[in-house]
Amino acid sequence: MFGTGSRESTSQSPQQRQPSVDDGRQGSPRELRHDVNLADDVMVGNHQQPHLERHTPRTGSKTGSNTGSLNIGDPISCLALPHDMWGVSLLLIVKDLPDICEGCSTALQKFRFFYSAVTCTFNIVIQIAILFWVRLYVVLPAIVGIQEEYLNFHKVVFDTSGAVMQDAWAVFEGKDRLCEAVIGNQHFLCVLLFFWSARMLVEFKEVTQLMRDLNGLPPLGKDKKVSDMVRETVSDNEEIGAERRQMNHIVALNGPARFACFFGVILPRICIALFLWYMGYQWLAATTHFKDLVLNALALEFVVKIDEIFYEAFFPKKFRSIIDNTTVDSTKSEKTHELEERQMLKEFGVNMCLFLFCVAAVQLYYFCIQTVLPGYKFDIHDLCQHYWKKSGVLRCRAFESGCFPFGEDPDQNG
Repeated sequence: MFGTGSRESTSQSPQQRQPSVDDGRQGSPRELRHDVNLADDVMVGNHQQPHLERHTPRTGSKTGSNTGSLNIGDPISCLALPHDMWGVSLLLIVKDLPDICEGCSTALQKFRFFYSAVTCTFNIVIQIAILFWVRLYVVLPAIVGIQEEYLNFHKVVFDTSGAVMQDAWAVFEGKDRLCEAVIGNQHFLCVLLFFWSARMLVEFKEVTQLMRDLNGLPPLGKDKKVSDMVRETVSDNEEIGAERRQMNHIVALNGPARFACFFGVILPRICIALFLWYMGYQWLAATTHFKDLVLNALALEFVVKIDEIFYEAFFPKKFRSIIDNTTVDSTKSEKTHELEERQMLKEFGVNMCLFLFCVAAVQLYYFCIQTVLPGYKFDIHDLCQHYWKKSGVLRCRAFESGCFPFGEDPDQNG
């Protein structure tokens, strides 16, 4: 299925031994980036593999030609796998499945593959199911309630020409429910929608960065075995008592693996994020009470974190350390200081455009495409101003006394 070939081997003089890479993921679980070189062969299992070192790329001879993988002296950009179920899916595609297909896997690796495949599938199913259930049992009933209240509001408070009847509004029985609907407070709702957009933008930036790094991997050479997509190295820790860590470096992808990474990881994650982004807009806009708005926002964050909850709850620490020590090592071009500054300026420009995009997306949704109150006339805000001010009047302000007397006032009874 994934093809066959021979494993690449490199060698160098023992005098050129260099320090190894410190993992350093504790501070940033999602992303690890630094420049490294491939050097110094060590024995891992029955295969000879290169070390990683943290140094500026040096010039020198490269091993082989047209190998379709990284060579000695190549500058490398390392991206840590996501610490969630999507990272597990990537490891299954590029490491476990190729080893099983080649017949070089252990019984533990086969069990790990089966268990991880089941949990990854269940993770995607449960995320889709939760989104469906939230929409069916929470969002849609809230929308129905708001629409019915808004219809009754127009029938009772307005005349046939659309003019407000103040007397009817003063005695309108649904005033409390209507004014508590969050969609009537434009500024409050739009600010929360903006921050929800920013939260989902983080998801999209992570998945697009992962997609760029996977696309940056070279194709696996025709003379290579499929297991050569991952290089196993040993990271030496010079501290006393520290154990050596086995590092997995994804250095190339063949066609089937690249296809599986896109349609099994990238595309599902993008689709779920897009649907969650829009459903989050609906859920927040359909909130019927201001006090429930924060709870709904927290519930949305819980839905976003489902893949991480699965990862932390149902996988042993030893396996999670394998994910921690697996990186996508794509080649990167060397840049001068001037080019680096230009690149940073370009990135600032991109992020400024993303900021403006989030602002525009919120305005577009609220004024044009929101489905909570289609054809909304923006006539709740002005009428509810007095209600909101009255609901915020305190009986007793700070440092006042005598606000809560005992017994009843005789003057009020008389």
